[in-house]
Amino acid sequence: MAKKHRYIQTDIWNESWFADMPPRAKLVYLYLLTNPSTNNAGVYIKRPQSISFDLGIDEVSQVLQYLQERGEIICAHDWIIIIRHPRFQKWNTSISIAKAIVSELEDVPSEIIQILRDSQYDYPPIKSEEDFQQEKLRLTNAFKDREFRKITRTGKIPTKNSKPSYETFNEYVPFGDE
Repeated sequence: MAKKHRYIQTDIWNESWFADMPPRAKLVYLYLLTNPSTNNAGVYIKRPQSISFDLGIDEVSQVLQYLQERGEIICAHDWIIIIRHPRFQKWNTSISIAKAIVSELEDVPSEIIQILRDSQYDYPPIKSEEDFQQEKLRLTNAFKDREFRKITRTGKIPTKNSKPSYETFNEYVPFGDE
């Protein structure tokens, strides 16, 4: 399994919304950004008991409640939603990151998707089903365009029955017809 990497902009410490948090809230928030369950969407299952065990602190439920009251996260049915997370993922300029976010959100139950739509979750394509489908179309077209440029550059055109080689494609079209 590939290792996940999370990069945190160091100026988070200068942001008033973060700097004004109590120390335990900062610790829990950084944990939510970097724990092994996290993903590009910032929407995943993580139980408070697990967070408490990993961090070695008892009052995790109170800290999660504090973060939720501040509008930084949403806790729903053991799901953690980090409201600002997509903003820092560069999904609008990186089709690979956007693909990952879309793929992860496609695995989220419909009741959680509705919570995302009704909240301040910072990923505009999830706000409606039509917007989400448009985002998938944008990604499909971007991947097809990238693959076309690779084929044009290498001069290698795969046949219908051949498997794309590493030289021809680095990634498959994530959505749509093949």
